[in-house]
Amino acid sequence: MPTLRRAVVGRAALAALAALLMSMAGLAQSQINPSMPLYQLHGSGTSNPALLIWRVMDTMMARTKPKIAMSYRSIGSGAGGDEFAALNSSAFGCGDVPISPTNFNRTLQQNNPMMHVPFLVGSVSIFHNIPGIGEGLYLPPCTLAKIFRGEISQWNHPEIVTNNTHLPDLANITASIGIVHRNNGSSSTYALTHYLNKSCPGEWSGKGQGVGVTISWTSIPAARRTMVTNSQTMVEQIATNPYSLGYVESGQGLLAGLEEVQILNANNLTLTSSDAAIAPESFIASQFPLGNLTTANWTAVNPVYGPSDAKNQWPLTLGTYFYVRTNLAYLNETGGLLKLFLSYMLSDDVAAIMPEYSFTALPKKNGTETVDGQRDFVFSSKRDSYLMNTMSTLAADDKETKNTLKLGDAYQVHGSGSFVSALMIRHSMRVLQGRARVPVSMTYRAVGSVEAQLELGDVQNMYSSYNHFKVWVWGLREGLPFAISALGIYHTKSFGWTALTLNCKLLAQLYRGEIKAWKDPRIFSLNGAAASSIAEQETKASVTVFAMAAPSGATYALTGFLTKSCNDDWRAPTGPLTSVEWAAGVNTTYQGRPITTPEEMLAALAATPNAIGYLPVTLGASSGLAEAQMEVTTTTTTTNKSNRMRIVSKQADLARAVTQ
Repeated sequence: MPTLRRAVVGRAALAALAALLMSMAGLAQSQINPSMPLYQLHGSGTSNPALLIWRVMDTMMARTKPKIAMSYRSIGSGAGGDEFAALNSSAFGCGDVPISPTNFNRTLQQNNPMMHVPFLVGSVSIFHNIPGIGEGLYLPPCTLAKIFRGEISQWNHPEIVTNNTHLPDLANITASIGIVHRNNGSSSTYALTHYLNKSCPGEWSGKGQGVGVTISWTSIPAARRTMVTNSQTMVEQIATNPYSLGYVESGQGLLAGLEEVQILNANNLTLTSSDAAIAPESFIASQFPLGNLTTANWTAVNPVYGPSDAKNQWPLTLGTYFYVRTNLAYLNETGGLLKLFLSYMLSDDVAAIMPEYSFTALPKKNGTETVDGQRDFVFSSKRDSYLMNTMSTLAADDKETKNTLKLGDAYQVHGSGSFVSALMIRHSMRVLQGRARVPVSMTYRAVGSVEAQLELGDVQNMYSSYNHFKVWVWGLREGLPFAISALGIYHTKSFGWTALTLNCKLLAQLYRGEIKAWKDPRIFSLNGAAASSIAEQETKASVTVFAMAAPSGATYALTGFLTKSCNDDWRAPTGPLTSVEWAAGVNTTYQGRPITTPEEMLAALAATPNAIGYLPVTLGASSGLAEAQMEVTTTTTTTNKSNRMRIVSKQADLARAVTQ
């Protein structure tokens, strides 16, 4: 999948932070005493870099001494600027657009002006979810303008179809276009609307549409539009709603697997963000006043659809800035923590993890210009001493943490084991990853219960395991039970009966290789009146019995049932077995390959007529295969009478097994 190139103004803004230290003297040396109270830093703003900011904050909280607390609320650039200008609401703001002139002037009126600290230059893209239409969709500027103001409402509109003759299926898609848009104060809306207005003003502002972080979307019928509150929910809405169209930070959309729309840049070149230049040196120099981070000129910065020497310059380009006061004395100890946070955000350590978020470092040439513009500011010696002490602690991370960061997210959980619970575990992992405040990586390898035991034993054998937990489907001396599931018997034989019925004895005889044909009278006898129907269909059809070739939890369940319920017919020398030396008539291969997983068992059954085999119900229930009824004997507790009943797995009382 293509990745977005994004620029980090790391070294460019680092030296500029000297301005923050003008009024920070007087910070007590006792702050490094572990008995001091908790120090806190809270900010808010754009959702685009939220994942990175959360990760950096969490890393700092884990490594910094004394204890600190940090948070960042992903509420949008506009709201972040408003809270920052309120002075007491947040220590810093963050936006993908410069702070508004109104809020900039508020800081001047408060006698505590602000500065813009740029740290990212990135991009916004437009994404679609049209089933059957993958990459290659092209929407010219005026067509996009008509779509986002509601004039074009169908995917097979002639204007869309005409510009996409390479996608003939579009003409047959009659579905309405579902627009997903951001809430008020969104920098992504700022990028989109400025692009539409600069590239096709006649179809945007010329039709009364607004431009900026907040616009009215009422020209689109309410039934066709959905508002979301941040970039993460924008991605979710597009991904889960067929025929939708939305816009979001390019890296987040691409990493989520969304299909990007091709658009036109200022040089009349059709491209996607993965083909484009995001932040070449000449573009950065021409668009951003890096020589003075405190100037009011920052409020007019707008790189969207800006001119560039690069022919493939991306048109929906935004800078990302921290909004910070030049005098941090009012924050007391939090001022030092803010300086530490900003310094770390612009450090080589954070630059090293930028590629995981599709970010790349800005050329150092741009950093020199910023340093030159900030030479008049000096550091407080006391603050510098405290910060250097804390930064030393921050840099002294242990080997394990370094290795973890090289592998990806700071928090990782990896496990392996049973096939039976794989779907449930992976679903739970996706939910946890989606709800975590900081980036979390979680994986589960379905390798089978036996392999999980072997991997667990690696630790005792002095081998290092990369897994944090194992899952198996039978009891060990140590383990935490968390679920109970069933094994089903599935077949591909068409009968005259409503359902095939088997019992333990017949199942044992099938897996001992004694029953070789469906016309066997033992099968007829149990299935009763419909015996003639099966004889009339295929009296000579042989039974193809499939079993697992490799050690398996499913085999353990099957042999456990046979041993406990009808061992006289099964005749096993021991109890439940994970691996069996099957009779000659039992097939353990499919297409010349051993059957080692439930998925391979399912494939063998689905492709083989007149076959029978066993599957975890978690897989078999959704396979489309027919499940055999099992005739079982139950005992009524009150009367102590035995009853025979025929059930399939979904009718079984699995919870009862826990109490027995």
